[in-house]
Amino acid sequence: LDAPKPGGCPACSPANRSRPEVLMVFTNSDLCKLKYTARSFAKFDKGGHLGTVKMLWVGAEPLSSYMAEIKDIKQEIAATHGGEMYDFSDLVKAHGSSTFVKQMVRLKMAQTVQSSYYLVLDASVPFIRPIKSATFFSSCNQAKVLGQHHADELPNGHRQSYDAAAALLNASQALDPSTPIQNLTAPWVPEATAPVVLHRAVVQQLLHDLQDETPLPNPGHTSAQSLSLLQQGLKNAFSTEANEFTLYNVYLLSKAGDHFNCIHQLEALPYEQWWSQQLMIGQSKEVMLAKLNGILEAWPHVRAIRSEEHTSELQSP
Repeated sequence: LDAPKPGGCPACSPANRSRPEVLMVFTNSDLCKLKYTARSFAKFDKGGHLGTVKMLWVGAEPLSSYMAEIKDIKQEIAATHGGEMYDFSDLVKAHGSSTFVKQMVRLKMAQTVQSSYYLVLDASVPFIRPIKSATFFSSCNQAKVLGQHHADELPNGHRQSYDAAAALLNASQALDPSTPIQNLTAPWVPEATAPVVLHRAVVQQLLHDLQDETPLPNPGHTSAQSLSLLQQGLKNAFSTEANEFTLYNVYLLSKAGDHFNCIHQLEALPYEQWWSQQLMIGQSKEVMLAKLNGILEAWPHVRAIRSEEHTSELQSP
């Protein structure tokens, strides 16, 4: 790498801070909670740190079947973040699994987004704290990759998913505890769950290496066209225990080499300091409920739902 920039930033780090587009995959089971999430964009991203929100429908029925419920959600997001809707129900019907399509479109949408990075959010978990310029990016404009565990201490489930991704990509060295990453004595890897910031070009290269560059079909394409899309590398990848995030993380650690620092900054943080926890989960049940009530000030018909029902939902992992 070239000499560091002033301030200690890698010479190859981005010159400007990205305003990442946002992907949220959802089905009819997410609609109630998605109303909270939609409202939270305007309330907690007043600085405009996030770009266009793309809402990706992966239900078995067409999106039009739920437009009465989705209308308010779409208008709420569009008012501040230019919300876009994509209906991938044809793919779900063709494959028979919304889980597969959910994983696939989170990567395939790298062919559609325009920002250098894009943020994948859980549609059913709203922001409850302000988004700041340093929430998702370092002072050197690299997207943050936050690690909770050393590679040799991953919990069950995550270990299997990472191992499957490493085997698929022939990259077992990426999870070797002796492999130094950013001067750490062992690589820290994040649990493979949203929210996560992905680098568009890295995802595109991953798809290329998996021989899966067929573009997503537009809504309304025939089942035959949809089925042809599903005969690609991601179908084989997701037939293992690998998921979209473990594939990305293993690929990033194994392929980026010295250029890892150009696009990401790895921070080894305990779980309670993750930005996903800081933004998505409050200090207590009472704090969460109070903030969510504030989000829904304009929606009394939703706010009227019994608070104890939301309490049980908020306590879920």
